[in-house]
Amino acid sequence: MRTDWWIVLTLVLSATLAAGAEMGPLLVIEPGPGNPRNSEGDIIELKDGRLCLIYSRFTGGSGDDAAADLAMRISRDEGRTWSDDQIIEGNPDGWYCYTAVTFVKDRVLLVYCAGDKKIGGLNRLKVTALSRDSLSSVHASQTLCAWEFDSERELQVWRPNAHLANVTATNGMVKARAVDSDPFLLCRDVTIAATPHQYIVTRMKASRAGIAELFWSGRLEGQYGGLTEAKKLRFSVRDANHWQEIVLFPFWHTGYCRIDGRPAVFLWDPKAIRIDLGGSEAVREAFEKSQEMARDAGFSGITLIALGYDFSQGHIRALKEEGYSGITTYHEWGATIDGQVSRKLFRYEDVVRDSPGA
Repeated sequence: MRTDWWIVLTLVLSATLAAGAEMGPLLVIEPGPGNPRNSEGDIIELKDGRLCLIYSRFTGGSGDDAAADLAMRISRDEGRTWSDDQIIEGNPDGWYCYTAVTFVKDRVLLVYCAGDKKIGGLNRLKVTALSRDSLSSVHASQTLCAWEFDSERELQVWRPNAHLANVTATNGMVKARAVDSDPFLLCRDVTIAATPHQYIVTRMKASRAGIAELFWSGRLEGQYGGLTEAKKLRFSVRDANHWQEIVLFPFWHTGYCRIDGRPAVFLWDPKAIRIDLGGSEAVREAFEKSQEMARDAGFSGITLIALGYDFSQGHIRALKEEGYSGITTYHEWGATIDGQVSRKLFRYEDVVRDSPGA
């Protein structure tokens, strides 16, 4: 096998949270007079280190369709203290939920669902660019380590194996020729505290298209120096006509929910998915493709859990045929359901009482 590889392993490992940061509650917003409920929100870190929280602040009742504002709070001391609420959007006839704050290049975007009693239902998706007056400048992800490959010294960190020949590192690029079946670069000199939001960026091209793999390990012992099939991520590389900037999310943090050793994905609403895709057979095919992609990425598969309120035998049988592993309610389960006026509304104290391990 003869394949030329050019790798700008600007291999930037980034995180939106500082490496090694301890997990813990940053803020608890209690309800109060005129504010009976606080709900979904999102939090980001700005370039100057401030934390920005945007959440749903209910003012017209505690029900899902009660009037609510989108409120913002700012912390200048890593979450120890917070500013008063600043109302981003308010509508006496409307409410907001499923809030997300994200970055697109140098813009900060607020994305959320909006409802309006005059129109009816939770029926709109809104995207708003947050003003610089309220947010100042944009946060850039913290780079934990990077390799620019401007000199041969970089190859003392990233060591080529015998299946790579003519290896050079100059002008911000590693260039090599694959001369056998398993070419790779190995780095054993970097230790990083894993967090849920880390990702890797690499820029590379090859003389022909193929599949590449990223391996990682928290230990050096074992047959292959701690590297195993269980901790790898596969990705595609196009041919020599294209440089690719590839962003990889390894999900190497152990805090993600897993069931039977597989990442757990909870899907709302299985009936809507069935309608959107055109029937159960289409859902089954889509899930089979998803399972195949997960296995190609180095996982043993995905545990798919349906969220809903239909527990009839016919519906459960359809879910099983489509590829789901289980079903649960949108909110909570167990004795909490008993005695409730609606399956969609649960008193918080009932959930706490009946689900102590949740």
